[in-house]
Amino acid sequence: MDIRELSEKEFTVRLKETALKSGVYSDEFSRYASELFNRYYPQGYNIARYYGLTHDDASDAVQSAIIKTFHSIKKFDTKRLFKPWFFKIVMNCVRDKYNELRRVRHEKLEKAQEMSKEIFEEFHIKESLNGIISRLPEKLKSVVLLRVYADLEFESISKVLGVSVRQLHNRLKEAYNMIEKSLNEGA
Repeated sequence: MDIRELSEKEFTVRLKETALKSGVYSDEFSRYASELFNRYYPQGYNIARYYGLTHDDASDAVQSAIIKTFHSIKKFDTKRLFKPWFFKIVMNCVRDKYNELRRVRHEKLEKAQEMSKEIFEEFHIKESLNGIISRLPEKLKSVVLLRVYADLEFESISKVLGVSVRQLHNRLKEAYNMIEKSLNEGA
């Protein structure tokens, strides 16, 4: 069976078995590592971008999370779900990168003059929304990013954040209300 056709559970079990049997530097493990990257990098990248990280910083944070996953996979309990465990690592790496950048505080200017009016307006709307989301309290921002941008189920988010599903619903509603209020104030 092709690696791409494996379910999340089967893939995780084989990834761990390969790491234990052949080591993380073997050719066989490299195949599983590539599949891990292909399956989960885009969602992790989206989370990092909506945290306000630039393309390069988001990519660095997610790659760091994948490397940490490789080194931790031998300890992973395959009875648990992999996705929440992995995204907890991603969230920690994104927070680390975000905090590192807040200390450095540098900004890069884009080539705004080359954008057409429509592209600029779309860019402005996305950046406004990203700015609003980035200013949310951490407990609300995490729920929005994992639910909307990583497309995780509430049960998985509950495991990542260590809170009840009911609390997640309340936090998501509170976050949406804050976002709506900010958008209305800016209009």
